Amino acid sequence: MKALRLDQPQQFTWIDIPEPSAPAAGEAVVRVHRIGICGTDYGGYLGKMPFYSYPRIPGHELGVEVLAVGTGVTNVKPGDRCSVEPYINCQTCYSCRRGFTNCCENHQTLGVMCDGGMAEKFLLPARKLHVSTELSYDQLALVETLAIGCHAVDRAAPKAGETVLVIGAGPIGLEMAQAHVRLGCKVTVVEGARALGREDPDAAALVLSRLRAEGVEIVEDCLISQVSQASETGAITLTAKDGRQFTGSQLLVAVGRTPNTSRLNLEAAGIAHSRTGITVDNRLRTTNRRVYAIGDVAGGLQFTHVAGYHAGLIIREALFGLPAKVRTDHIPRATYTAPELAQIGLTEAEARRQYGTALEVARVDLAHNDRAIATAQAEGFLKLMILKGRPIGVTIVGPQAGEQIALWSMAMANRMKLSAMSGMIAPYPTLSELSKRAIGAYFSPRLFANLWVKRVVRWVQRVLP
Repeated sequence: MKALRLDQPQQFTWIDIPEPSAPAAGEAVVRVHRIGICGTDYGGYLGKMPFYSYPRIPGHELGVEVLAVGTGVTNVKPGDRCSVEPYINCQTCYSCRRGFTNCCENHQTLGVMCDGGMAEKFLLPARKLHVSTELSYDQLALVETLAIGCHAVDRAAPKAGETVLVIGAGPIGLEMAQAHVRLGCKVTVVEGARALGREDPDAAALVLSRLRAEGVEIVEDCLISQVSQASETGAITLTAKDGRQFTGSQLLVAVGRTPNTSRLNLEAAGIAHSRTGITVDNRLRTTNRRVYAIGDVAGGLQFTHVAGYHAGLIIREALFGLPAKVRTDHIPRATYTAPELAQIGLTEAEARRQYGTALEVARVDLAHNDRAIATAQAEGFLKLMILKGRPIGVTIVGPQAGEQIALWSMAMANRMKLSAMSGMIAPYPTLSELSKRAIGAYFSPRLFANLWVKRVVRWVQRVLP
């Protein structure tokens, strides 16, 4: 059967390998249907992953089908669709016997330290398979990635009735607050300024209202000056500058992050940097023109998709010699609460400060979207900021806002006019009709309030039989 092997950095080879042997006790043979590729794979390909060994068959984010199982296997059976937990622990070392499998002395990660899933079939411990009757193979291949956040919550081990304290009411703080309150915890979020202060106030108010209705206590304009923990009980106390105190058993600090560059010895390479990151120009070049910096360390927007965008620009310049300048006006952001909140470009307030009366705003509510009504998720809206017929900002709050904002990223990346977008047909009934309706809300007054348009329509109606 075929497999894809990484013989050395940046060198893949298609190879023929034997079919997996019959599964022994506790093992399973699986067929690989989908493979995800992540930063670990990319680092291994570049030769920059310290735990990687060569030659190696990569692949650890997998959607698989069970073909055969060995004796004693009860968690899966042939035909099951599964996600793979790629971290193989020995079960016998001191750490494993104590239940700390992540500290296994003989740990092996599929596709990194041992051969992984870039093969038609392979053999693995059946205990590392997780069955789903609902997820597709595409979705199963994403489980390992998304499980990282779930693992963080699991490590905190929140229990129903416990009080979780969160410092910072930005996207991460509120996402985790909603997750914990739905796990049965009491949650208090403390913010030094305004919760979701960067976002459109109308959209933020809708999100905050939902969180408060679910039981999240959100305290704004409250700066924390001290954090202490009782040695006897482990209780954590936050003390604010104004003397207020908040007590709980778990603490999440979500007040942002700064790049960790202190050990890179950047001065030796002539690379300027500050507390916010490495200094770069609009082509992501550092003060050492042979060195580029991308992602969070470049001191700009701290999103995974921004790092991917930066990487694309660097590859374009490095491989093809085509200068590419960084833009930020077309980069979306999303807060994954329920409801979701997504933004691209300028908010209404930012646009009004910058463009004054030249700005036009079109707003449409989810209450008029049939898909939202049918799924009982009709709370939310889309707000479109327009300058001279072009979108310069979009705010969406409601279900799948993070998905819906992608259309506007494409439009703004290509500096499209709304007239070019107006021909878009959204299937019915979908949430994407909201964007189509917003475009229509911009053009409708021009069509039906214009005196000359009315005169032309009257004339046409008289002429037509």
